Amino acid sequence: MSPIILLTHPGVRDYLWRMPRFRFFQLSLWVLVFLISLSPLHAQDREADSPHLRYTPPFPMALFQDVQMTAEVSDPEGVRAVRLFYRKKGESDYKTAPFERKEGNEKKGIYVRSMPRSEIAPQGVEYYLVAENAAGRIISKGTADHPLFIKRIAYRTSEVRQRFQELKRAWEEKDLIKIKALSDLKKSKEEFLRQLFETYRSIDLEMKMDEAEMTEETASALFTIKTLIDRDGNTVLPGEWAQARVELSSLRDDPDQWKMNWK
Repeated sequence: MSPIILLTHPGVRDYLWRMPRFRFFQLSLWVLVFLISLSPLHAQDREADSPHLRYTPPFPMALFQDVQMTAEVSDPEGVRAVRLFYRKKGESDYKTAPFERKEGNEKKGIYVRSMPRSEIAPQGVEYYLVAENAAGRIISKGTADHPLFIKRIAYRTSEVRQRFQELKRAWEEKDLIKIKALSDLKKSKEEFLRQLFETYRSIDLEMKMDEAEMTEETASALFTIKTLIDRDGNTVLPGEWAQARVELSSLRDDPDQWKMNWK
């Protein structure tokens, strides 16, 4: 029976009416305190006993980047653990990994965690953070049902691939002027290409870009001559000299500032 129903019951009301005023005041005060303990405001006070977690989500990430996460966690009773729960978008189960305290102490610290790029699907990654204090109370940012989300951006990768494709096309078209415009071509390499273009009527190339080795600064691709057709129309199989690795640098800059270097 709730306190309000109890107080309005006829038998209880007659008993209270005959009770001395001082005892009636004591009982009323107890009921008031009990009702306050059930109020939402008091529930918020209990929630205040949980750890304090401050976290700013990272920006959308490039294809070749790991995700760096930082959280500030504090609790007067001490922070027991900070955990990351994450999954590739489209998967059902979460993986878990602990944060490491980088600065501060057990009562207030900066916690960090790096999520490898291999764990991130092209569609992005869903995740949430949970902090637990020494008493076992927790607070979270995001939940399993309503996770946070990081979008994966791949536009720079496509631009890098397009730039390498431009070099491949210029090579197959035997356009030495375009090749020099696209890359930092040393004199020896320029002379090699000049002789190659003069000797062969057709050149068929294969280009492989190594996305796994991309960094925030550089990307590379391996160019392989697959088939050569000489001036008489004969097919010539190229030798060991038929490969060249080209590196694209300054990826942080505007694409107009990118430079290709022959290795």
